[in-house]
Order: sequence, then C-alpha cells, then structure tokens
Amino acid sequence: MSDTDVIAEAVDGFLADPRTLRIQRDAALVADLALGGFEGLEYRVFEDRLLRDSMPILRSMLRSGTFITLSVQRYEKLNIPFFVSSENRQLLHSSDAERDDIIVDVLMHARKTFRTRALLKGGWNPNFRGPKGACCLLTYFIGRCMWDFRRVYLRWVKERQRIAQVEAALLDPEAFFRLLTALPHHGEPETVLFSGPSWSCWTPSRPRPGPSYA
Repeated sequence: MSDTDVIAEAVDGFLADPRTLRIQRDAALVADLALGGFEGLEYRVFEDRLLRDSMPILRSMLRSGTFITLSVQRYEKLNIPFFVSSENRQLLHSSDAERDDIIVDVLMHARKTFRTRALLKGGWNPNFRGPKGACCLLTYFIGRCMWDFRRVYLRWVKERQRIAQVEAALLDPEAFFRLLTALPHHGEPETVLFSGPSWSCWTPSRPRPGPSYA
C-alpha cells in the first residue's frame, strides 16, 4: 500500500462522502478558484477550510506515528537523512501541546507549497490514471504536509535542545555564565533566559498571530 493510499484511508475515516464525489467536487472548486488566480477572499475561505479539515487527521496520524513513519520513508527513498528518535515519537504520541506546535508549523509551510505545486503548477490532477486513480485535495494536501514535516521537526528538536540548555544552566552557576557568553546579546540576562522560545503557534486554545482566514 502506497503512502497516498494510507492517507486516503485516514481521510475516509473523517469524511463521509465517497472519494469519487469528493474528487468531482474538488475539480469544480479548483476550476472556479483558478478564475481568481487562486487568491482573494474566495481562496482564503477555501484555504481556511482546508487547514481546519486537516487538523484532526494530522493529529490522529501524528499520535499513532503513521505520519512520522511515512514522512521518514519518503526522505529515505531520496537518500536524504531523516531520523526521529523513539523518545520524540513517544512525546508526540503523548503530548497534545507538542503535536499541535508541530502541526501548526507544518500547516503554515504546506499551505504555501500546496498553492504553488498543486494549484498554480497543476500538481493535483483529478484525471490522474495511476493504479489507484486520483485523490481528493485533502489527501493531496496531507501528503504535502509530510514533505514539510522534516524541516519543522528538525527546528523543533533544535529548539527543545536550546531550552534544555537554558534549564540546565539555571541549576549550574558556571554553566549559566558560559551560556550567556554563547547566546546573542539581548541586554539584560533575564531577556535571554525568560524571553521564551518562538512557540507563538495557533492552536484551538492559543491564538496565533499572523494571516487571518475568512
């Protein structure tokens, strides 16, 4: 079973409409959005719905680990190194907050690449004649998220390591001052230690500043 088939089955679990009906409806929608150059209010409404529909599917796939495994396999086929530790897999299984932090960042990247690759460049094809046929826009979009997961994950790991260093420095005065000399100067030490990581991500309980969707 291909990764697209796995994604399609996950989407089927959240949407009641048959796949063929979804594809037909998506094809008509894309034709309509193309008239406006895939921009403007109508496109923002479409994009907002696409992101909202993706959230519960991505949460479920990330929690089960399926999303991680498929993303890693995609990069392995290209001989691009990508490894997710068992500890981080477990954390993303057990922590709603960590999952949402990653998912929102993935969505913010994928929304841009999806518009360019799937719509402007015609990467999504409702008449695709492969062994399993075409997929709906939501399935294609989640597949796009799998490509964007790697860069978001690596940045997330790096940020967690930085936070661990800061927390360790708070318990060790010598390490504290070594850390201060290594970090960029922000004025007062408190600014370095307590300015906090860049987690300003949108979740259902934490609004994220940035583009608003109609």
